[in-house]
Amino acid sequence: MNNEKVPAFFNFRFFYPAAILSLTLLLAIALKGYNYLKKSEATSKMVVHTFIVINELNLLQNTLTEIGADQRGYIITQQDNYLTSFNQKTELIEDKIASLFKLTKNNPRQIKNLKELKIIIRDELDFFIKSIDLVKSDEEKKAILLVKSGKGQELIEKMIRKITEMISIENRLLKERLSKSSEFSYFSSIFVLIGSALAFVIVMGAIFQARFELKRRILAQNKY
Repeated sequence: MNNEKVPAFFNFRFFYPAAILSLTLLLAIALKGYNYLKKSEATSKMVVHTFIVINELNLLQNTLTEIGADQRGYIITQQDNYLTSFNQKTELIEDKIASLFKLTKNNPRQIKNLKELKIIIRDELDFFIKSIDLVKSDEEKKAILLVKSGKGQELIEKMIRKITEMISIENRLLKERLSKSSEFSYFSSIFVLIGSALAFVIVMGAIFQARFELKRRILAQNKY
């Protein structure tokens, strides 16, 4: 009977230390891949958060623009529907600003910008209310002169510049976060592939080890 020798690598002496080393390496790769996956998830959440902030800023600007249009519409026509719309939208502003403060609480620069924006909005709304009150007091000419002074338009443009600045900051953050999210996702995928390949090698090694061990025992039994 031909006494076939088992290759050295598959001997207990060599295989088990190699298997333990491989499993340790597999665990390290899995932990690293998991770390990148968690970073990717966290960054993806920040990307969504940034989109929300940008959307809220755009909604705030649109609402303020509509409030300005309602103010002018009421002064020109004295129709109550403009006044009703003006009052309803004005009531929303405080909540929108509070929401933005909450969303940007971890960004000192945006908090500073938001505080400045809040002052601009307050001045803008005070101006609108003053002109509306003049109309209510039958002083339409004074109200029209106030509008023609250009102060209202100046406040609107100031508001738009500040919101545009804030959106620009969020867009830069968005670009950075999208880049990081893509990077983390890429490395996470790489470590998953490496881990899968190593797991395959370990499984195949175990199969070959079992095969050779079985063959060795059969040979030993036949020998006797």
